[in-house]
Amino acid sequence: MRTTGPKLPAIAATDLQTVVAAVNDRLRRIETLTTAPAAAATSGGASAAAAAGTSGTGQLILYKPGILGIQSSATPLVSLPADQTPTALVVMLGRAPVGGPLTVAVTAGGSAVGGVTLPEGATTGTVGAGLSKIPANSIVVVAITEVGLTFPGADLTVMVRF
Repeated sequence: MRTTGPKLPAIAATDLQTVVAAVNDRLRRIETLTTAPAAAATSGGASAAAAAGTSGTGQLILYKPGILGIQSSATPLVSLPADQTPTALVVMLGRAPVGGPLTVAVTAGGSAVGGVTLPEGATTGTVGAGLSKIPANSIVVVAITEVGLTFPGADLTVMVRF
């Protein structure tokens, strides 16, 4: 006799289509932001590391799903096998903060790499200057140091380009 686990609720085809459309839209936004020339959006630079190699060779995307809060380590920890200097940082939110800005800080081996602040209502920010080198084998940490007071923001994506 075969036993089954709890039954999962059925997902309507329209709900699934909505989710797929939202994911595709988010991917298009990421592609648009990363193919445009790096432009200053707010202050500093923000997230963590990427593929090994020389400048202009890769990128890393780190994601923190759900409603955000102040956290000292918001995304998975990353280390790189070689020194890397970020050329651009792209930060995106699925839902914007309300009642204040959202600030993200990135460190590598305990030293600041950069930070970015998205003002209330903003969902994207790109920084292309002032980012510090990420030393080889250092642990890269993405911290959320400030969130909106009415709504903190949700679905954080941090992309570091090299």
